[in-house]
Amino acid sequence: ARRPGIRLTITQPDRAGAVARLTSAIAKDGGFMSVFLGYPGDEPNTWNSICKVRNLSTDKLKKIINELVDTNLLDIRETTW
Repeated sequence: ARRPGIRLTITQPDRAGAVARLTSAIAKDGGFMSVFLGYPGDEPNTWNSICKVRNLSTDKLKKIINELVDTNLLDIRETTW
């Protein structure tokens, strides 16, 4: 089923715990990550992730990502699917 949410693309370090730190920060504020896809980043030792998050506003999600060290928001947009 298609559900609305916020799609974000981030870049983060390619190291143990980076994804857990991201998912924990989102969940801590009540967010639900319904989709997650990762692929190697353009820079060495980086990993890009595309996520779809529900139950958080765009502003709140931006704040969460901006507070994570070594994590950069590349794109964020609301989706209807």
